[in-house]
Amino acid sequence: MPNGERLREQPPWGGDFFLEAMQKYNPDIEIEPAYRLRCPDDVDVLWLHNVATCGYRRIIGPVKDRPLRRYFRRRNRPAIIGGVRGEVGFNHSFNQLPYLDAVHTSNEALARKSRMWNRRVFVLSAGVDVDQFKPGGEAPDRFVIGWAGDPKKRMKNFKLICRLGLPYYLATKDIYWPHGDMPLFYNSLSAYTHFSSHEGSNRTILEAAACGVPIVCTDVGSAGLLVGDEWRIPYTDDHAALVEEFKRRLGRLEADPGLCARVGEENRVRAQAFSWGAVAERWRGIVHSVVESRD
Repeated sequence: MPNGERLREQPPWGGDFFLEAMQKYNPDIEIEPAYRLRCPDDVDVLWLHNVATCGYRRIIGPVKDRPLRRYFRRRNRPAIIGGVRGEVGFNHSFNQLPYLDAVHTSNEALARKSRMWNRRVFVLSAGVDVDQFKPGGEAPDRFVIGWAGDPKKRMKNFKLICRLGLPYYLATKDIYWPHGDMPLFYNSLSAYTHFSSHEGSNRTILEAAACGVPIVCTDVGSAGLLVGDEWRIPYTDDHAALVEEFKRRLGRLEADPGLCARVGEENRVRAQAFSWGAVAERWRGIVHSVVESRD
């Protein structure tokens, strides 16, 4: 199987998938990307997908030179719901969270931290198109593992895949797979691996689970919602020990094709709860709850 095509266009961000899904499943709500707004006061709700990356000052352009605290105290401003999508994002934005009408996080661990700064916190994971990402194709003729993501992010520890002693495929910004082709990538694997030291809700784990692929990963972010206890490994900076644990779990899967099939099916069942339709319904409930609380 070829290792994908070279990057020819800027790949979509997580927020792009989220926006597209919310527009699809909530056609009665007019949704405008914040970067297109001339003035944020033109909307009823300002949803910041990630406070750390979008920032108040870039979005609330007309008041960028005024104290933000004064802006947030205004009665006629839109309701503002801000996202904390990962540990790094929390570390960069926690002191801004008290000004928000509500906070959405990607997993319960981040929600607990965020509640120290804002009492109104919702958990909203990423979603997946379960009709697009599903089991399919022929099983690989050898045991092969895979990894997808941005290798430049140090917290991903992607180079550990080279130390497992197994054939592997990669999907990265350089070894590029268009998103529409990613089901083919996942379904070419015997198992999917992920080594992060911290995460929010990792989209690649969710997509691999939806494809019915066994997953061995570190126990970070929302992995516990998708991956069984036996296949989540506590992260440690001792990478030699971490690699040995990955080898042991992957060895069990390699030795037992029946186990592979059962674990993959369990992952697929869990992923159903994170279909974009279900996530969009949860999003809608958050938006209405916050708006009603301000009336």
